[in-house]
Amino acid sequence: MKKKDYLYLLLLTIIPLFILLFVKSQHLIFGNSIDWFNQHVTIADTLRHAIRNEGTIFPTYLSNLMGGVNIYHFSYYGTLRFDILLGALLIDIKMVDIIIFYQIFLMIVTMITCYLFLKA
Repeated sequence: MKKKDYLYLLLLTIIPLFILLFVKSQHLIFGNSIDWFNQHVTIADTLRHAIRNEGTIFPTYLSNLMGGVNIYHFSYYGTLRFDILLGALLIDIKMVDIIIFYQIFLMIVTMITCYLFLKA
């Protein structure tokens, strides 16, 4: 790789980090607060607490949602997503912060992979 390529890779890493700092400094979140926050963040937070409470990555019952349901009612939201499992390990960090960090990380990896693919 040439020196120019390393500069491009550095820019592809720095630009999303600036976006992350801007979003967090303005107290903004990705998506609207009705759909995205109330569904994806709240359910992910409930899933990670269920994982912690039952001590397994396959919790069987969610007592906090819909009057108590089976965990597979929420498989659409990704019961075993990496950010939910990471959130179960890092219980002191807010789930919205984990999801935002994880999405920025995926954006950086995707941009670098796309650049390397198109360069080849």
